[in-house]
Parts: sequence; structure tokens; C-alpha cells
Amino acid sequence: MARDWTADERLAANGTGDSRTPLDRRSYLRLSAGVAAGATMGVGTVSASGDGDVVDVTDAGVDSSGETAIDGRLSELAADGTRLLFPAGTYRVDDLTLRNYEGLELVAPSGATLLFSNGPNSGLSLVDCTDFAVEGFATDTAVSRVEAAAAETDDPVNTVEFAVDDHDYATYWFTVDGDVWRQQTDAAAAQPSADVSGPSAEGALDAGVVTYEYTGAISDFGLLGDATVTVNGRTVDDSVVGRRRRPTTLTVEDDAAHELDVAGDVTSPTDGSYRFSGTLSSLRVSEETTVELTRV
Repeated sequence: MARDWTADERLAANGTGDSRTPLDRRSYLRLSAGVAAGATMGVGTVSASGDGDVVDVTDAGVDSSGETAIDGRLSELAADGTRLLFPAGTYRVDDLTLRNYEGLELVAPSGATLLFSNGPNSGLSLVDCTDFAVEGFATDTAVSRVEAAAAETDDPVNTVEFAVDDHDYATYWFTVDGDVWRQQTDAAAAQPSADVSGPSAEGALDAGVVTYEYTGAISDFGLLGDATVTVNGRTVDDSVVGRRRRPTTLTVEDDAAHELDVAGDVTSPTDGSYRFSGTLSSLRVSEETTVELTRV
């Protein structure tokens, strides 16, 4: 029998100030696998969940700037029957696995971006979870062969520089097929937010300049925010930096019953496997399964 919800109960149930009648969790899982490109469900029309806690992740200490990985804190917040609300922002994911949850929801009512920042190893996995939903997220895996727009050089050592004006902010990451190191003379290079790990470098700047030297070629590159990028002394045009994007893969193990809405381009090379660019408007899964979101 349908419940006659009062306005106060509606507000308490969805935690959004929206007085729409909440749907029972299983009533909106129609158990039909399908994809809608350019779906009618936008990122701002998230359905209300049933009973359970509602947690604003930024209030709970999750970084929304894209500078700090959310893996550890989100693992602490995840719980059965919990709706995790993500305000608009960028959430950096290195390699996050959420395991054995029932009724967990990751929801971005106003839209948010998952930044997969750790190359091909980046991803979000929900392992052996049941009755869960992911809604309202775009993914960012920007990559560009920036050297194609930079001056050629016979010097075996190359330089790439990131410069940010006062009151601006940018995060960056890149990988080379040789070695990479920071120029120790740069004051900005000493900041903890600039880091080198093996052939990869990443960092964040709110002002100043940071310069790296490297051998070989840049094989993976990404930039979020306002920064001027130069390679071997030549400025790389904004139309090249961070514009081309790699798609995201979404895999539902054993093609378990699910609903998928994608606002953007999507292909399905095999049952239960998708490749898309754009916004994951809604993914809803009822039965126990494993879902993986990874960069290509």
C-alpha cells in the first residue's frame, strides 16, 4: 500500500528541500538493462531515496576542489542505506573500491565531476554491492599530446612549465615515457602540492610557476583550471591543452539487471560493458554485482 507522506516527511527523507514523494528504493529499479544517450533525466533531477542517512560529503570533510583524493574519506563515510550527496565540484579519485554495501547511493543533485587522476589505474569500483545508485556525475580524464603544439628541440632534456596568476587555481598531471623531475630552483616546486612519482608528476597551484624537466615524450596530460602551459619555452594553445578527452568505461559484472542513463556519447561493445563521454545521469542496480568506472 502506498504511504501517504506528509510534507515534513518528504523533506526529511530526501534531505534536499524538495517535497516530491519519495519512491521506495526498489520501486524505481525496473530491472531492465538499457542506455539512453542524451537522457531526459538531467543531473538536477535526482529521485528521492527511501529511509536512511543523508550525508553531505563536503560537510564531512571530502575535498571538492580536485586537489586531494577522496578515496580514504569516502570509504569512511560509505554505509548501508546511506545517500552520499556531492555538491557541485571536482572530486579526485585515485583508486577507490567500495565493497559489500546494500542501499548505498552516490548522488550529485547539481552535477559534479569525478576526476580519475591516476592514469589507467584510476577508477571507482563498487564490489559485491546490492541495490545501489550513482547519479549526476561527469568524468574527467583529459589528455593531450601537448608536444605536438610545442617547439621541437634537439636537446634530450625537455621542460614543461605551469604558471598561474594570483587569484587563479589549477591542477595538473602528466606522464612521460622517460624520466621526470622538478627544477629545484623553483620556489613553487617545493610546495607539497607538487609531486613526482616514477614517470608521472602532478600538482596544484594557486599562484606562481612550477617547472619540470623530463626525457622522452609526454604520453599523458591533463589540466583543470586556469594555467599557462609552456613546453620547451613555447606556450601551448588553450585549444590543445586539456580539450581532447578519453572516454570512461563502465562495466556491470555478468550484465546484472540495471538501468543506465548517459547524457552524452555512449557505446556498448559487449553486454554489461559501456564506453561513454559526458555525464552519467543515472546508474541503478538492484541485484548483487560489481560495477567498475575506469578511464580508458
